[in-house]
Amino acid sequence: MKAAVITGGARGIGKAIAHELLGRGFRRLAITARTREKLQAAEESLTAAGAQVLAFAADVCDCEAMGAVVREVIETFGRVDLWVNNAGVAQRKAFAATTPAE
Repeated sequence: MKAAVITGGARGIGKAIAHELLGRGFRRLAITARTREKLQAAEESLTAAGAQVLAFAADVCDCEAMGAVVREVIETFGRVDLWVNNAGVAQRKAFAATTPAE
C-alpha cells in the first residue's frame, strides 16, 4: 500500500491533499500540525474514508520532531512513497538562503 506524509495536513489545502491522495490509492497517510487539537477532525474524516492515519503534533521548524515523525512513519508503514511539504510560512528570499530556524 502506498504511504504519504502531508505536513500541515489537518485543515485547508493540506487536508484536501490528504483526501485527494486517498482517492488516488494512498491508504496510509501521516499528517502533521502544530497542535493535537487541529489534527482530530482530519484524522477522523480520513479514517472514516478508509485511510490508516498517523497524526503528529509536530512543528516543521523543529528538526528533531520531524525526524521522530519520519522514524515513526517508516516503522509503522514501512515506507514513504510521497512527502508533501504543505506547512510553512512565506519567506521572501531564496530557499537556499533559508536557515532551519526560519
